[in-house]
Amino acid sequence: MQGGAAILGITVTNEFVVDAQGGVGGVSNGVIRNVSGTLYGGNHYVCIVGWKVISSVEYWIVVNSWGTYNGDQHSGTSYLGYIYIPTNYSRIFQYSIPRTSYVTPPTAAPTGLTVSSIDGGIGRINFTWPAGATSIGICGNSINDRSNIMNESMTDMWTTQDTSVTYLDIHPNNSNYPAGEPIYIWVRGINAGGNGPVDGNVATVGSVQNVYGAGITAQVGKLHCTWTNRADHIETHVIASTSPLDIPNASSTPRAVIPKGTSYYDLTGPSGTTFYVWVRAKTVYGISNWLTFEGGTSNPSPHTIL
Repeated sequence: MQGGAAILGITVTNEFVVDAQGGVGGVSNGVIRNVSGTLYGGNHYVCIVGWKVISSVEYWIVVNSWGTYNGDQHSGTSYLGYIYIPTNYSRIFQYSIPRTSYVTPPTAAPTGLTVSSIDGGIGRINFTWPAGATSIGICGNSINDRSNIMNESMTDMWTTQDTSVTYLDIHPNNSNYPAGEPIYIWVRGINAGGNGPVDGNVATVGSVQNVYGAGITAQVGKLHCTWTNRADHIETHVIASTSPLDIPNASSTPRAVIPKGTSYYDLTGPSGTTFYVWVRAKTVYGISNWLTFEGGTSNPSPHTIL
């Protein structure tokens, strides 16, 4: 059978038991009669490994799991071979027919595995799709445990079927490791035929992507603050203080919460007022740390309203 064995689910009857074990009243050599029969027990699964025609009737060649008293190769009362179930057997309730064509798993690991740091410390793993892959599976682990997952049976933490995706950004919410932690990233190609070989590299876990100020324009009665939104952002938080020593922390209340799609905030106040502006992002992965509008973690620049 092309594509390998398949699973067949049947409801067991008295007649099935007799036929499978070659008992009195049954058809010889493990051939199952196609009759509704009398219910013997619950559901049962067997493994289809082929098919054949017996007396013009098509049968599945089946491996059962009932020990030595079962099947067509018998000696006295011991049966060790196959049983034969009609392909239209009335007690079949579930089946999984083998694929009509066999798909070869990717034969090579993804290439081009390089590591870069973007957007203020995000660890990025870059890769090139191997031939024949319809999805990419990615797994990460501590660099001290890399040997535990260097195999093709590893469980993927992230997958993508978008062939335009050629990188993954590593941050605490998708790696379960803190920012700054070095972890080993494994990448492999996958298709309907199975998992391909893996390859890996070390990446450093970054922080949640932040917003970065594009500029602050001093105008009469206000400061016009603009920034660059990112695709995974939900909202942007803004804090403004008249003192450079007021450094916000995780519990600080934003002066303004700007929804996704809006990339500016007008900070109003009396003419001549100087503000020090901080921003942070709330994304699908969490809330980033506060950054100065210039992208730093300290020493914000002063901006004065005209």
